Amino acid sequence: MDKKCGILIICTAILFLGFVGNASAKTWYVNSSGGADFTSIQKAVNYAGLRDTIIVNSGTYNENVDVDKQLILRGVDTGGGKPVVDACGSGSAITLSSDGIRLEGFTATNSGSSWEDKDAGIVVTSNNNIISGNNLSNNDGEGIYLTHSNNNTISGNNVSNRCSIHLWSSSNNTISGNNVSNSYGISLGSSSNNTISGNNVSNNNKYGIFLGSSSSNSSSGNTVSNNDKYGIFLSSSSSNSISGNNVRNNNYNGVMLDKSSNNSSSCNTFVNDGLVIFNSYQNTVEDNTVNGKPLVYLEDTSDIEVTDAGQVILVNCSNISVENLDLSNTSVGIWLWETEDSIISNNNVSNNDYGFALHSSCNNAISDNNVSNNNGDGFALHSSCNNSISGNTFVNDGLVIFNSYQNTVEDNTVNGKPLVYLKDTSDIEVTDAGQVILVNCSNISVENLDLSNTSIGIGLWATEDSVISNNDASNNDYGISLLSSSNNNIRGNNVSNINNCGITLHSSSSNTISGNNVSNNNGYGILLFYSSSNTISGNNVGNNGDGGISFISSSNNNITGSNVSNNNEYGILLFYSSSNTISGNNVSNNDYNGIMLEESCNIITGNNVSNNNGDGISLESSSNNTITGNNVSNNNREGIFLSSSNSNNISSNNANNNNREGIFLSSSCNNTISCNNVSNNNGDGGISFHSSCNNNITGSNVSNNNGYGIYFSSSNSNNISGNNVSNNNGYGISLVSSSNNFITGNNVSNSNDYGIRSGWHSRNNKIYINNFINNADNVYSYESTSIWNSTSRITYNYSGTTYENYLGNYWDDYTGSDADSDGIGNTPYSIDLDQDYRPLMES
Repeated sequence: MDKKCGILIICTAILFLGFVGNASAKTWYVNSSGGADFTSIQKAVNYAGLRDTIIVNSGTYNENVDVDKQLILRGVDTGGGKPVVDACGSGSAITLSSDGIRLEGFTATNSGSSWEDKDAGIVVTSNNNIISGNNLSNNDGEGIYLTHSNNNTISGNNVSNRCSIHLWSSSNNTISGNNVSNSYGISLGSSSNNTISGNNVSNNNKYGIFLGSSSSNSSSGNTVSNNDKYGIFLSSSSSNSISGNNVRNNNYNGVMLDKSSNNSSSCNTFVNDGLVIFNSYQNTVEDNTVNGKPLVYLEDTSDIEVTDAGQVILVNCSNISVENLDLSNTSVGIWLWETEDSIISNNNVSNNDYGFALHSSCNNAISDNNVSNNNGDGFALHSSCNNSISGNTFVNDGLVIFNSYQNTVEDNTVNGKPLVYLKDTSDIEVTDAGQVILVNCSNISVENLDLSNTSIGIGLWATEDSVISNNDASNNDYGISLLSSSNNNIRGNNVSNINNCGITLHSSSSNTISGNNVSNNNGYGILLFYSSSNTISGNNVGNNGDGGISFISSSNNNITGSNVSNNNEYGILLFYSSSNTISGNNVSNNDYNGIMLEESCNIITGNNVSNNNGDGISLESSSNNTITGNNVSNNNREGIFLSSSNSNNISSNNANNNNREGIFLSSSCNNTISCNNVSNNNGDGGISFHSSCNNNITGSNVSNNNGYGIYFSSSNSNNISGNNVSNNNGYGISLVSSSNNFITGNNVSNSNDYGIRSGWHSRNNKIYINNFINNADNVYSYESTSIWNSTSRITYNYSGTTYENYLGNYWDDYTGSDADSDGIGNTPYSIDLDQDYRPLMES
């Protein structure tokens, strides 16, 4: 009896304590205008106790809120909409760093953009939280970002405008009922066992839903539509379930499996979309429809006839028959991957992203199909051999080959003209064609043809010594493409309005690309990739979407005499490319930099680089370049810009009338800047150095700049000698936190401010044998100690007599005398706390 009473007393005590614990949770009110407990959300969080509720009224709260304890934060619309947490462009608006938080009813906006700092509208580093009913917009980082965060529920949020929902190394989360639009979709990286369901994911910039290196996740019941590239994309991800989704009208593919195996895709509805696989195996694909018809996916299957389909995907199959079907308005009509001995015949394959694609597939017969109006390639052969392609009719598309040999291509037409496919052929003139493909050919002439409105106008693979001249290769997916081809002459062609690149060279050498009109293409005008010793001369390259001329890992090429203007990105871009010569080109009015080098070593000489919206010539992490004799003027940013670029020679350039500095160095060392004319620039001045060292600036005219003449910030051990620095609107020469620089033999005159300023902890600069004339004031030294005369004796001639002495500078306002007539004043020239002990006299 006593034992039972003891148990009863303990249970009663526990129940009482539970009531006491619940009763102790309080509710706090926040109003930005006052009249509540707090005006700041963070102050309320700091003050609140565990499990308290914080009610936040309408208003704008400019703060970074870190919720570091278990609380309920509830935004309430009190007449001005959801309360807005504005991060003011720095950090995250709201951070959940403790477990068990409930966050609802807020607008989180204007976060910073630092990936390292995990900037987001809402960032979650904890577990077991509920995030619901919030608006995330205009964040430069992510919208909602979970990192190493598990068992959270993210529901009913609206994520838009430069935002996304992103999970990194996070598991067992539920993402449901959210609207994610006009942003970057939903993205999972290295995350598992998450549920993505019932979301509207539409009109996003790249992917709708992306899984990278993520496994055992479920995506179901989502509407994934009108995304700029892919609807759902799996990369190196396995054992995921994609089911019951409505996938429609995505710009590239509905669902893409890339290096992703053992996934399940079932009961999805595709409209004007479909499935694409790449290097992916053992996936289960069943009960999906494409435009109301079955999506037929066969893997490791043989001896089957497909009789009804909206799309056909064959993986490692043999002896499959696909005949008399309408395979239109999907991602790819028919896709064969490692499939052989199959028949594809009498199908209508139209209005797809791609019509046919064969990857690593051999001994198939593709005949008598109608292939028309596919956005990309009509028919693509990738690493496929011994296929027969005959009697097909291509309209507004055609054939493309990649690393494919020994195929038989005959009796096909492109836009009512022959598809000319030549392999292992030489000494032929092509006189009639709708498309020309040359494989392992030599001395082929293709001239004066209309090769437009097809997949690729002219394709050369392993072909040499051929002439491609005066053709119209416009309105194609690709214009003219060379792969592993050499010593060809591509001249006088019109290559315009191409969906991708105008002229492309891949692993090709010693070709001449001259006198072509390459304009209004969506990609680059001319693109070289792993290509060398080519000459690109006298081309008109304008109004291209990705840029004018681009080299990637290409060397020993020559770009000369071309007009590269009005392109949407760079005029000329070199990336990991060296020993190229860029000379005598007009590079103007491009939307970003005129000439851009990244991790490249080249010669840039004699170009007119003007009126570009970014820098004129820009070097990023590029060394040992020669930039000489260029006219770099009227660019919207710097004329010549170096960032983390060393040992370059910049000489004899005109860097004038640029909207920022004429020449700007950032974190760049051991460069030689000589004999340049740098005038009439805005920004901080003519030549500007930031965190740069051991540079040599000599013999340049730096005049009439709106700011300083030559400016140093945190830059040490540079040599500035023999320059004319005159008529600048600010200081002639300015040093800020810069030490151990040599400034000698310069003429500094007519500055609207000081001739030279040394300030803010500049130390041990050696300044001598300079002329300071007609400046508003010659010198100013603040919190700095410099040496204003030579530290060793110098032999010099004064009034016909040779002397040897320490020499200072010539100051036109020096009032001392020279009693011994040796050209050195007898009294020091005062410089604030410093002195020039050897001021020079006028000769």
